[in-house]
Amino acid sequence: MNVFMIYTFRIDISSDDVLKFYQGTLEAISVVSEQGARLQFPFYHLRPFISKIGIKGRFRMVIDTDNRISVIEQIS
Repeated sequence: MNVFMIYTFRIDISSDDVLKFYQGTLEAISVVSEQGARLQFPFYHLRPFISKIGIKGRFRMVIDTDNRISVIEQIS
């Protein structure tokens, strides 16, 4: 049986801060989940959610049994 950890969190990153990723000065992001856990992961996982205003919304992250990101999805 596979056991997954599911975390939810909010992100509000300006387009100026997203630009830092493309300039190579931002590689990872750290957030505190609604469950109280601190999550740090490579910024590139958020690329599908970049818009002209940056990245904003509530997200769900699923971590697999090997402690790897299985899914990140925007939920609002």
